[in-house]
Amino acid sequence: MTTTNTLPLIRGVQNSPLEEYYTSGHRTCQGCESALTMKLMVKAAGPRSIVLGSTGCMYVANTTYYSTPWVVPWMHTQLGSSGSA
Repeated sequence: MTTTNTLPLIRGVQNSPLEEYYTSGHRTCQGCESALTMKLMVKAAGPRSIVLGSTGCMYVANTTYYSTPWVVPWMHTQLGSSGSA
């Protein structure tokens, strides 16, 4: 069964939620645009999100043993299988 949630629009920085779902603990370079994109994407999606990530830079930087920046569930998939997960 598929459910659809309507997310509220965020208008301006002052109206963005204070909760962070991608926190410190990643190994990306300072100013990494991919890390910023992930942080803003999961912040907009909210706490009921599940992030699927295929092999790549963000996989290597975010999956250090015993250390992860993800507060929401995160699952690694192989190169082309994110759509089937």
